[in-house]
Amino acid sequence: MNHTLIATEALRYRLVTLADGADPSVHCPSFDVAEAGERAVRSAHPAIDRAIRLLGTAWVQAGLPPARLIEPWNGEAVDALFADRPDLVDAIDDIAAALTLSV
Repeated sequence: MNHTLIATEALRYRLVTLADGADPSVHCPSFDVAEAGERAVRSAHPAIDRAIRLLGTAWVQAGLPPARLIEPWNGEAVDALFADRPDLVDAIDDIAAALTLSV
């Protein structure tokens, strides 16, 4: 599975939650989510690796198709997963925090 694409979709999902469901590019047009996902994985920060493993494991355990990890995260099943597992939001925040350390 492509860790860069997982990190990108995780960051995109988090931005959507912070924008109350709106397209994050409207509120942050200069922020390139794909570039951020790439930089995150390239940094090889242990917190990012841990977060990606946690997200992937929880995703599969929830019965979501692994192939959807690299597509935009939306829908009732995804929302239920994050509602049931607030630690997953923390994991995405760990990606963002580690990303800022690698800049």
